Amino acid sequence: AEPTITVKKLFDPSLPPIRGDQNRLTQVFLNLVRNGYQAMDGSGTLTITTRLDTDRYVRGQGTGRSKFIWVEIADQGVGIKEEDLLHIFSPFFTTKNSGTGLGLAVCYWIIKEHGGIIRVETSEGKGSTFKVSLQVAD
Repeated sequence: AEPTITVKKLFDPSLPPIRGDQNRLTQVFLNLVRNGYQAMDGSGTLTITTRLDTDRYVRGQGTGRSKFIWVEIADQGVGIKEEDLLHIFSPFFTTKNSGTGLGLAVCYWIIKEHGGIIRVETSEGKGSTFKVSLQVAD
């Protein structure tokens, strides 16, 4: 049977520019999309949402307050087992038969380097949502 994965894009049309390295951030999002795709094993919906965080401001060192955008990548896959959750951003941790276990670790470090946050919400058997926040350019 042909894979029937639908990609749903819920993009905020008025997002401001962010500060960051385009190639490295592309690497992060491609990795998260690929993981979501693989977790669904051929069927489901992958939803990519972008939005401006209107209420969260974080003070950087010696700077004013910063605004953030969120990018969320949600799959309807198998979800992540509770015992694996603690390790998913650790280097060399993988639940795949063929995988280096570096994908999410690299994502974590790239987002951290950019002053952002990456986190996951998951439900076994229902899917996972990876949420990435990045700082808006001044």
